[in-house]
Amino acid sequence: MPYQWRKCSFCFRGRLILLLLSAILLDVPLVPSSEALSTRPSGTKGPSTRSTAPNGKNPKNLIQSTATISATPRAAASFALMEAMAPLKKNQKPKIALRQLERNQAFLEMDTRDRAFARMLLSTAERRHGQIEKVLQKYLHQPMSKDRISEVFCQAVLRIGATQLLFMDNIPKYAAIKETVEVLRKHPTIKISQPKINFVNAVLRGLNEDGTEILETTTSVLDNVHPWLAREWIESYGESTTRTMVEAAMEESPIFVSANQLYRDCDDDKEENVAEIIQRAFLVGEPSVDDAKNTPELLPIGCVRIPPTVGGTVSKWPLYQEGAWWVQNPSATLPALALRSGLQQEMSSDQPIYECHVVDLCSAPGGKTAQLCSMGFQNIDAVELSRTRTKPLQENLKRLGMQEKCNVHIEDGRLWFPDLGRNSVDGVLLDAPCSATGLGSRHPDVLTKSLDGGLLEELLVTQKELIAHTVDCILKPGGIMVYATCSLLQQEGEHQMERLLEKRGGIGVEILPFMPVELPGFDDCITEEGWLRVLPGVLKGSLQFCDGFFVARLRKV
Repeated sequence: MPYQWRKCSFCFRGRLILLLLSAILLDVPLVPSSEALSTRPSGTKGPSTRSTAPNGKNPKNLIQSTATISATPRAAASFALMEAMAPLKKNQKPKIALRQLERNQAFLEMDTRDRAFARMLLSTAERRHGQIEKVLQKYLHQPMSKDRISEVFCQAVLRIGATQLLFMDNIPKYAAIKETVEVLRKHPTIKISQPKINFVNAVLRGLNEDGTEILETTTSVLDNVHPWLAREWIESYGESTTRTMVEAAMEESPIFVSANQLYRDCDDDKEENVAEIIQRAFLVGEPSVDDAKNTPELLPIGCVRIPPTVGGTVSKWPLYQEGAWWVQNPSATLPALALRSGLQQEMSSDQPIYECHVVDLCSAPGGKTAQLCSMGFQNIDAVELSRTRTKPLQENLKRLGMQEKCNVHIEDGRLWFPDLGRNSVDGVLLDAPCSATGLGSRHPDVLTKSLDGGLLEELLVTQKELIAHTVDCILKPGGIMVYATCSLLQQEGEHQMERLLEKRGGIGVEILPFMPVELPGFDDCITEEGWLRVLPGVLKGSLQFCDGFFVARLRKV
């Protein structure tokens, strides 16, 4: 047998080893037979609900096609995870499991419920990978090979099985074990031997027996974060707050949408808040105080939380094609709100702020550009370096009816100059490229990366260059810059601002601090310096699902 397995309880270890040896020697399947899992009540006569051959195995003419088999949620999740775990070739970029899943044609052909289940399986396995790995190691004397694809496949299936047994109480345990083990027989090209299948089955049965106890006594939620990242956060925010942030990242964030104030309901003559129209469009039945989670919620900041009961493809949701809204986390709305508020404070009374020239300097995927258009700004430049990322930006602007309201430039923001010449822009929104460590709830892969080294330094240099170019070459005197990152690393937020102010010695730029009235619901996030630091899981209500963000506002003097 290629693996050695151990158990905390000697008796249980002995029982499972005997079971495993019996299965190998006698070729007896360890998973329950299809007859044992039949939905036919005991004592009832008649055929089973599943067709089986006399020996209890599926006859060859009833074996499902690869396409059908791959379309099961557990198989789709396992295959995607295996592809992300597979050894990389030279110069090959790491694969992201959720992206692999969404590229799987069989997954795309599933019904809404199965797609949601596959996504939940995979995202939970990704989020809880550290705890799952730690529990699985209790059953293995030596780790499985990371170079042989058959063993990588077994590891992926084990993780998907462990995800169900340890973190999904609503799934029947027998189904979690049987259906997950069956995935090992389903890959169209990778063949797994019966001893390996029996081994995976034995481990999953062991997990079912006492995996939860091992999870609770030997693991921590911080096991799911790269040690370097955890140390950085603990140093910046303390261990208690760091745990709160990581716990928040273990839950998938609900979807929030921002209202397009340019949208008008042609069937409704009366003026109505667009966000309220959106809220009503997603409401099923009457609003319920007792079931607030499943009721669309209009937040004070102006966006709408979509309840988890709304399934299916986002592009098929109410009012999407009509251009009434776009997807945007509440934290991501703050930079544009801060820019508008700053311009209102600084512009003279005889100049309407909507005539101001504003720039979204790193604009893809376009949520903040759309926000500036929705606010009514009439002179907008959106600058984006990546041609690939510019395409969805332009498509979104077209769907929202905003394509004529801003100029899109595919250029490096560090080299771009406004058409009217240097230092001619009233306001710049600089959402700089960053580590994206504040997006763990939606992109769990960011939690597993170490940025200790060249990658972080490269990002910091890019941020410094963008800040310097904005202040020195784009903003006019008296102009406003809002600097933002979706990072929880202070090197990319607070330290960048401190370095800027220290380097310039208070000459040429100054902080324009935030006031609580500007950003309803986020007053607790305003720091002593007047910056904004949003931490996931810290705010109350639906705002606990906010992405991690840093926002600072400066005035050029």
